[in-house]
Amino acid sequence: MRIAVLGATGRTGRPLVGELLRRGHTVVALVRDPARLGDVAQRVDVVRGDSRSAADRERLVTGADAVVSALRPTAKEASLHTDTATALVGAMQRAPEYVASSASAVRASTCRVTRSRCPPG
Repeated sequence: MRIAVLGATGRTGRPLVGELLRRGHTVVALVRDPARLGDVAQRVDVVRGDSRSAADRERLVTGADAVVSALRPTAKEASLHTDTATALVGAMQRAPEYVASSASAVRASTCRVTRSRCPPG
């Protein structure tokens, strides 16, 4: 599978990317600084950019079978995680699966992504 990853240079994202590669997946990562990918940089398709950019998110998900977010909020960017998850809904029409993995909670509707009925609330 071709798996798009957000947060690939972080504490959760780095081991996630390594495991995806170990399992034979093709990984495309949206990163601000490709050098932070470390030793896997040569084995990953890199999209240099920012998760808050619609054009960069579009480049990330084009051709992806799934999108995994390992983003987490920081003191400087407290809403990065939720802002990105919410903005991804439109772009996700082209990738069938979305997984968010983080220590923080996300409250974003996935009804359009999964095309399923949302529960009340």
